[in-house]
Amino acid sequence: MSLDYLTFDELADLATAQLRNEIPTLDPTIPNSWAKAFVVSMAALAHSNNLQIRDLENQLFPQTATDEFLDRWPEYEGVSRNPATGGRGNVTITGTSGETVPALELYSAANGLTYESQEVGTIAETTLNVSSLTRSGTTTSVVFTESHGLASNNTVTIAGADQTDYNGDQTITVLSETEFTYEVLGSPVTPATGTITSTSTYATVLFECTTQGSDTNLDPAATLTIVTPITNVDDEATVGAGGLTGGADIEDDESARSRLFLSRSSRAGVFTADQIKLAAFSINGNTRVFVVSPESPPVSGGPVPGQVFIYFLRDNDSNPLPSSTLIDETKAVIISDGAMPAHTAEQDVVVQAPVPITTNYIFTAITPDTATMREAIEAQINAFYQDTVQLGEDILKNSYLGAISNTYDSQTGDTLQAFSLAFPSSDITVGLGQIGFPGTVSFAI
Repeated sequence: MSLDYLTFDELADLATAQLRNEIPTLDPTIPNSWAKAFVVSMAALAHSNNLQIRDLENQLFPQTATDEFLDRWPEYEGVSRNPATGGRGNVTITGTSGETVPALELYSAANGLTYESQEVGTIAETTLNVSSLTRSGTTTSVVFTESHGLASNNTVTIAGADQTDYNGDQTITVLSETEFTYEVLGSPVTPATGTITSTSTYATVLFECTTQGSDTNLDPAATLTIVTPITNVDDEATVGAGGLTGGADIEDDESARSRLFLSRSSRAGVFTADQIKLAAFSINGNTRVFVVSPESPPVSGGPVPGQVFIYFLRDNDSNPLPSSTLIDETKAVIISDGAMPAHTAEQDVVVQAPVPITTNYIFTAITPDTATMREAIEAQINAFYQDTVQLGEDILKNSYLGAISNTYDSQTGDTLQAFSLAFPSSDITVGLGQIGFPGTVSFAI
């Protein structure tokens, strides 16, 4: 049990009684007397010592240790606090075919930070086969079976479509690493037919911020400007579909403590779920990790014997779904640090982002209806998804209704007394490899 520490007043009363007992002729309660000053001084010194002992008691146990004292505990487990990291990801550079951008070339961003190429990039004309080309209104969607490496506002040449309105030079908007869109004139047949290709002159280069922290991440389509121009290389480069992600502040005490407890509680064995999670959490910013092992009989679309599926999220990033760069880095550390057995093939360790099942919440009445209560409801729903929702598990109506009913407005001290929810109105179905995500929260009142 914890130690009991006397308050300053209790220590002063104890010192007063003891001095009276030792020297009955003195009255240490008289203001401004030397006896009063002596008693108060001794109580202050004793109280100061008590505070130091109390703090030491807290640092002796991992449950309450902080800062450098907490850092000493993981050393016993071979675990260290995750350092701050810089945003990292692919950037598309355009210019004349054959020109190169050296490694360690510096670019600046609108956020005032500097980013550095991590490899040599050679600009080349690249032709990719289009998997499908479809139109909705004037928007044409182009899908590939592999990563295209392009960024929004790049120019591509579409060729080979039987419907010639689709062909020609197009300025694109990137939706993902395998899809982009552009605007088309006319109303050509959809889907397009023919042997369709997309050609563009560019280099896809890995970049990383020269500093560390959560503010080093950049959204897709952000612009980088070269610090020292290179002949025949465009001064401006564009962040690719995955953004620059992975930038994080030094790991906080609670996250470090959680990994320590996970390490101490890990079950011994070969490639256990706990070992996999511990390895994945060593990438700073990974907040939730889900390990799916084969079932008997195997579930359609799930892992088969010899495989393991690993999904993870980064709840503190602007986009909780990890980029392909972070997926690759997390897989690498799982393979190297997760005690993967020698007979397991790397391709059987499938690391990926879960598929989000996004649900909007529409309220038709809340009591009390204030701006701060609306904010509290939205925060409560977001917290429910982060703390309670699991991979591949349906979100029950009673669960999200119960979470909403517990909303507390910390700014006013009010609790949510009543509400009416138009949507959703039933359980939210979540399938294999999927996870619930909160969408917009609106009030149709």
